[in-house]
Amino acid sequence: MREYRYAQVVIGTEQAPHTAAVARGQSVQRAFVAAVRADMRHRIKTGNVSGQLQKVRCQAAGAQAGRAAYRCAAEAANVNYPYVGVFTRATRHVTYCQRDLPPIPTERIPVSARCTL
Repeated sequence: MREYRYAQVVIGTEQAPHTAAVARGQSVQRAFVAAVRADMRHRIKTGNVSGQLQKVRCQAAGAQAGRAAYRCAAEAANVNYPYVGVFTRATRHVTYCQRDLPPIPTERIPVSARCTL
């Protein structure tokens, strides 16, 4: 039980939302790819992810009321790391979260509402 609670804290921290500005002339998709790439490079550098970053791909996943959802996948050492995020048109920012697998497959540790529509 103690290990499960510890895993929830660790996963919750790993799934914390991050925000990045979308540069002028930069597409939203490219902004997500750049943000996820930077996040993965940081995770690799700090030892939280093993291997080298192989690729990052992102795609639109819906929109509503000035916000657009995106799903991304980063691959390192042949392991996929899923991300979800939202672009907010009014602020021209992307907010993204890495989605980790829960320690117990039947449990779900949700990502921040800031990363979803």
